[in-house]
Amino acid sequence: PLPHFLYGSALYWSGKVDGAMTEYREGLRLDPQNPMGYQLLGIAWGWKGNIEAAQENFLKAYRLDPAKADTHMNLGSTYAAQKNFEKALDHFRQAVALSPREALYHYQLGNLYDFMGRDEQAEQSYKKALKLFYKYEDAQLALGALYEKNMVHHAGAFPELETEIFVNANMKHYPLRDY
Repeated sequence: PLPHFLYGSALYWSGKVDGAMTEYREGLRLDPQNPMGYQLLGIAWGWKGNIEAAQENFLKAYRLDPAKADTHMNLGSTYAAQKNFEKALDHFRQAVALSPREALYHYQLGNLYDFMGRDEQAEQSYKKALKLFYKYEDAQLALGALYEKNMVHHAGAFPELETEIFVNANMKHYPLRDY
């Protein structure tokens, strides 16, 4: 099945999602117990906007291999899209627990906390992402926006990011987002 999954991935990344899905299904026909195939098919369904089909495939992948952090992250994303935030939070936390050195997972967890209004937890997640990868621009911007939302300036809290997160005092200040 691996050649089908690899070729399908190449098709997916070149924008040929339907062709990719055909390849993923063929790989799964050859090995119906392969969690990677369900994961890839779920990603393709998600790209097409069919959250339910994406979730169904992520659940199949999860049942076959519950210790894959990326499956938890993808499954959590489907629950978040369905506004089932507590279930999304459970899966995002599991992804972080399974892969604690993955900055993306901390960032995504921070985004969910931020969306849920759990600002202190969001801040900690963004900071953890930045400790793992200090040049993570999305996490820098999210942390800066969180501080701006709360009108807090943590001078010196992250000296290596000070010039990247906060507006220079000599420059005109522009809000990062409206609230």
